[in-house]
Amino acid sequence: MVAKSRTFHDTMAAQGHFSDVITYTSIMNGMCVQGDKLGALKLLEEMEAKGCEPNERTYNTLLMGEYLKMHLNSGYKSLGT
Repeated sequence: MVAKSRTFHDTMAAQGHFSDVITYTSIMNGMCVQGDKLGALKLLEEMEAKGCEPNERTYNTLLMGEYLKMHLNSGYKSLGT
């Protein structure tokens, strides 16, 4: 689903339509949920380069993505996987 969202986002941008902070943050959230933190950070850089300022929710999304990753990793370790 995130890949489709990203493709749609890129298609709209190619047609001259620009995303807002809500759109970028939503895609970043999906990336974080799927474990693609690097992709989310790259999208943050793209967002800023295009003049779209991140807000509190954007940073919270990125931080929560890292928080969830840390807790999932520690949970797997405690299960021995």
